[in-house]
Amino acid sequence: MLYKRLIPAFCILLLTLVIACNRGGESNDGPVLDEPDLPEDVAGLVDLLGQPQLPSRNLVIERLVEKGEEAIGPLIEAFDEGGEPQTGAVNVLSRIGEPAIPALIEALSTEQYYRRIGAVMTLGEIGPPAESAIEPMISLFQFAVKSEKVTIIQALARISHGDDVIFLLTASLVVEDLRWETLRVLGDIGPEAAAAVPSMLEYIDSEETQTRIEVIQAVEGFGPMEEIVEAIAGRVTDPEQRVRHLAVQVLGRFGPAAVSAVPELASALLDEDADVQRTAAKALGQIGPGSSGVIDALVDALAAEDPQVRREAAWALGQIGPAASGAIDALNQRVLSDTFEYVRTTAEESISLIESGS
Repeated sequence: MLYKRLIPAFCILLLTLVIACNRGGESNDGPVLDEPDLPEDVAGLVDLLGQPQLPSRNLVIERLVEKGEEAIGPLIEAFDEGGEPQTGAVNVLSRIGEPAIPALIEALSTEQYYRRIGAVMTLGEIGPPAESAIEPMISLFQFAVKSEKVTIIQALARISHGDDVIFLLTASLVVEDLRWETLRVLGDIGPEAAAAVPSMLEYIDSEETQTRIEVIQAVEGFGPMEEIVEAIAGRVTDPEQRVRHLAVQVLGRFGPAAVSAVPELASALLDEDADVQRTAAKALGQIGPGSSGVIDALVDALAAEDPQVRREAAWALGQIGPAASGAIDALNQRVLSDTFEYVRTTAEESISLIESGS
């Protein structure tokens, strides 16, 4: 049986020898790989941008970036092909950066659709250094087709949050085909686009469910401004569950600043949907002591059929603190009789918080 014991050791020794032989030709810095044979001229390198599976594509991009201004013209012409050549050209030109801006601005006035789109995308990727392109892009916007307008909106927001850009974005809200994307862009900009908030809130009562959702998601980025809290609180009774749930979530994330929405959130504890009930209870806890006026509603929620609603109601009472002392008996009942351990544990923790005042 000795040979059976020797086989594993022999295999390990053999493997070690093979590895050592394979490493014999390597330097201490690891294997030296030959660089692929790439064209030296710009035109040849640009042609390779249309081959996304090319193993050396990243090296092609690096070589073109090194070519700098010499590559700008051919790369802009590559926009005309669309697809991978266009994507690769945008990548290279955005890394070349400022030297490419004049030629990109000139490309905005061409009749070639893909060239204009490529120029807009590149200017957006360059960002604030491309500020000189704002006026030509706004001019292009007036006559552009929908897909171009969406790209221009996105690019302008990357370049500047100035008054002229915010004005254009705000005006774009009236165009139904652009509204959702414009709302998203304004939401990403946030407080710097505060002037657009009244126009955005005009659509929070839209007949389209998705538009109401887009507005709530977008204005969340501006924080708990008084008019935003009031408008979102008005959607807590929305006919669509998705909208009600989102509205309650956002109000909770606003925390104590959403105290004016406490009555609406308390009414949501009676929503027909358990997820809305649960989220409303959590939101009241996130608002904290400001929810002390709805203790009775949270105590009622401790008896909800859904255990997660009971847990969130118990948690919320603990976050309210000493002002919720009148709920201790109801919490004790949960500790003693609830069939779910996580409800019992949360109720017990909340009692400690109420009694300790912390």
